[in-house]
Amino acid sequence: VIPDMKNYSLKTFGTSALIRGLLLLAFVLTSLATTSGVSIAAAKAYEGSFELREELKNHLHTLDALVTQDDITNGGTNIPLDDRVVVVTFFASWCPPCLKEFAALNAIQNKLGEDKLTIVAVNVFEEFDNNDEARMANFLQTTQPEFLVLEGTDLSRELFGNIRRIPTLLVFDQSGDLAFDFIHAQGASAEEQTVDDEELLNVIQPLI
Repeated sequence: VIPDMKNYSLKTFGTSALIRGLLLLAFVLTSLATTSGVSIAAAKAYEGSFELREELKNHLHTLDALVTQDDITNGGTNIPLDDRVVVVTFFASWCPPCLKEFAALNAIQNKLGEDKLTIVAVNVFEEFDNNDEARMANFLQTTQPEFLVLEGTDLSRELFGNIRRIPTLLVFDQSGDLAFDFIHAQGASAEEQTVDDEELLNVIQPLI
């Protein structure tokens, strides 16, 4: 079940396609903005230490899967998260930079394999209108993710540092310590709207 986004639902604004479209555009632009004064692509929000603690691992295991792997069962997931590098990214199907990021994550997964690396994408901020299911199906068909994709909740965003922007990507080392974070920032160029596979490789390879 897609989480209830009460603050962003368009249901109270009637059924006009034009109104829904304008409101969707306004929300996308707002979501891709960040705090004033930030002009770089990667807005560092995780100052100090942040860990993939057991509470976060347990939460990920409770989320329903939108894209499954061999070790996934209905009603829960068996995600390898211990003693390995873990990438957790937050995305929505309406987010243009997320398309590019999924391509980069596919490239990383194919190059490094699954022995020491787990990639998890968590879907948030998804519900805008009555077309979210079709939009998600199209996104997944287009991106063909080769990693786990989970249906996030408000609690997901809260536990991972009060996620407000997408894409937000976190890389944890084999001890569970945050080694890298990327948050799409206001004013980023098309090339800077997400982290590319080469940059991710430079971050992840030394951790494996």
